[in-house]
Amino acid sequence: MSKKNFLKICSVILGGILVVLVFSQIPVYDLFIAEKTIAGDDDNISGWAWSENIGWVSFNCNNPELSAPRCNKDYGVNINDATGKFSGYAWSRGTDADEGGVGWIDFAPTGPYPGAPNYSVCVNLPNISNEVCEADLLKGQIGGWARVVSSGEWIKLRGTNYGVYVDKTTGEFHGWAYGGESMGWLSFNCVEGGDCGDSDYKVKTALSFNSAPDKPGIDLAYPEGESLSHCSFQGKSIPSFYWTYSDPETNPQIGYEIWIDDDPGFLDPKFNNLVEASASTAYTLDLSQDDECPGDCWLSNLAWNTTYYWKVKVTDDIDDPSHWSEWSDVNSFATPKHAWPWPDFAPSPVHPGVNGIVHFIQNGAFPHEDYKSLCYAGGEHLCEDDSNVVYEWDIGNGQIPDICDIDINCRGNATTTYTAMGTYTIKLTITDTTLPGTCSRSKPINISLPFPIWEEIRPQ
Repeated sequence: MSKKNFLKICSVILGGILVVLVFSQIPVYDLFIAEKTIAGDDDNISGWAWSENIGWVSFNCNNPELSAPRCNKDYGVNINDATGKFSGYAWSRGTDADEGGVGWIDFAPTGPYPGAPNYSVCVNLPNISNEVCEADLLKGQIGGWARVVSSGEWIKLRGTNYGVYVDKTTGEFHGWAYGGESMGWLSFNCVEGGDCGDSDYKVKTALSFNSAPDKPGIDLAYPEGESLSHCSFQGKSIPSFYWTYSDPETNPQIGYEIWIDDDPGFLDPKFNNLVEASASTAYTLDLSQDDECPGDCWLSNLAWNTTYYWKVKVTDDIDDPSHWSEWSDVNSFATPKHAWPWPDFAPSPVHPGVNGIVHFIQNGAFPHEDYKSLCYAGGEHLCEDDSNVVYEWDIGNGQIPDICDIDINCRGNATTTYTAMGTYTIKLTITDTTLPGTCSRSKPINISLPFPIWEEIRPQ
C-alpha cells in the first residue's frame, strides 16, 4: 500500500523574524500505526475479506499472501476467549498492491455508535455472563460495529437479513458485513459468492468455539443425588454420587471433579477428586484413599452422624481448560449414627455330610476365629452380645436352624442337620434396631454323602 508523506511549508513573520513552519501531512491511519501495539503472532484471527468497493482487507500481518518481511506494520484482529469481544485492526489494502483501500479498520471502536446495537464487534462465547451481544451462540453469530479510522465510517457486522458468523467446527467466518454506500458489502468467505476459483479467500480464527458442557443435574433414578452402601464394607457406609451430563455439541464427557465437605461453602473440602478420563456419571468414594493416611481415615475423615455437602463439575473431550461446566447445585447427605451390622459366619465342619451335625459359627469361636458378626452401637462388639440386634437365619430353602445358641430368635450361632445331598445357600440377616439398619450375608454349602465306615475283616 503506497503511502505518501507531503510536506507543507508556510512562512510567517513574527517580531521581524522570518519563521518557517513545516507541517507533515500524513494520513490518519499512518499516524495511528505507531501507537498500535497488538502483535500479529498473538492474534487468533487471520485471512482476508473482500469488498467490490474497497478491495482486499487483511486481518493479520502474518497472512502468507503478504510479501516478506511480514509484520513490519504489526497488526491483527483478536477474539478475547474470556469475553467474546473483538479487538485490534484490519488493513484495507485496496484492489492491487496497496492501492485504493481505506486503511485501518478498528474492530473495537468506542461509541457513540450510529445505531443499534450499542457495542463494538463481539460474539457470544460459552460460559460468558453479563456480556451483551445479540449473536446466537449455537449458530456462532457475530454482531456489533467496526469503524474505518481514517474516515470514521462504520461497518455493521449484523443487521436485518445479513450478518457474519463463524463455523464453530472449522473456525471459518462466513457471511457479509455492510459499510454503507461508500464501502458497500464486505464478504468474509469466497463461498458466499459461489465458485471461489483462484480467489480462495476467507477469514478464520484459531479460537475454539466449542461450548462447555451443561451444568450437571440430578439423575432421576437417584432423586437425592446420592446413595449410601452400608453393607459392602466392614465398619463403613460408602456414599456414591450420581449426576446427568449433556453438551450443546453432544461431545462426550471425559472427566469430572467432585468435592465433599461438612461446610456448604467448601472452604476446606474433606475430600476432592479429579478423574481425568472417565465418561461415568457416577462416582463412589475410593477406599484406596484410606491407604494414603495413617490409621483408619474412612475416606478422608468422614464422620458418623454428620451432614455432608457435595458438588460436581464436568468437562468434554475438547482439549481446552475452559471447557468445564459450572458446578452443580450443592447437594447434601447424612451419614448414619454408626456403622451397620457386618454379618459373617463359617460352617463347621467345612465339608459336612448327610445327617451330620453342622454348626454355623459367627462369633469367632474355634476353629473359625476370623469369622465374626460385628455390630457398632457404642463401639465395635459381637452382634450376639447386643440385645438391640435381631438375627434371622436361613439354612437353605427358607428353613430355620434346628438349634440356636442364645435365644429362640436364633441370635448367635446356629446348628442344623441336612438329610439330603445338595448345595444349600446359607443366609444370615442381622438388624440393628437402633439405626434401624439391616445387612445380610449369603454363602453356599455342599452336603455330600458321608464318608464310608471302614471295617477291617479278617481273611477267611
